[in-house]
Amino acid sequence: MVHRTWMIGAAVALLGMTCTANSAFALLTGDYVGGWHNITFGSTGDASANVQITGPTAVTVSLDLDGNVFGGSDPTPLVLMGAIQMDGSVLFDDVMGHPTYGDVSGASISPTGDVSAIGVNVPAVFIDTFELGGGFTTEEHADLTYIVTFTDTSTANGTITLDRVPEPAALAVLSVGAALLPTRRRATR
Repeated sequence: MVHRTWMIGAAVALLGMTCTANSAFALLTGDYVGGWHNITFGSTGDASANVQITGPTAVTVSLDLDGNVFGGSDPTPLVLMGAIQMDGSVLFDDVMGHPTYGDVSGASISPTGDVSAIGVNVPAVFIDTFELGGGFTTEEHADLTYIVTFTDTSTANGTITLDRVPEPAALAVLSVGAALLPTRRRATR
């Protein structure tokens, strides 16, 4: 009986930690819009992201930078799939062979919202690597930074700023409205 009780307790504790991790990460889910700015060269473009919980611990993040990224054409979005860890962090699977970003590894979001990733084997022949850093400063805003290292060892620095798109007001009104619907009173005899 003790063994069975311990197993049930362990399962409940494990499920509780998963739910807690999902609850914390859930604060970041949604659509984000903003822009990127290469500080070194002055180039800019639009940026958007979508952050989703796709399963009990599964997460998908899509980052779409528009414009002349890495001096080239408008790239396809970078889609990262990962898992929420027990400490609330998210570790993403490596992306191999992206047509613009190459091989992206070490992608993560810490429990405090810090973001990191490294790109190597970048298809642009003059780029050696890139590093992404920064993070979510609130549940509504992310300030990311990047450093591109060229094959001649020079670098370019830039920023990506993203703000969460507010939920449609109509949904909020429906939710509030439903709570305010009058209840029928029973007739007294």
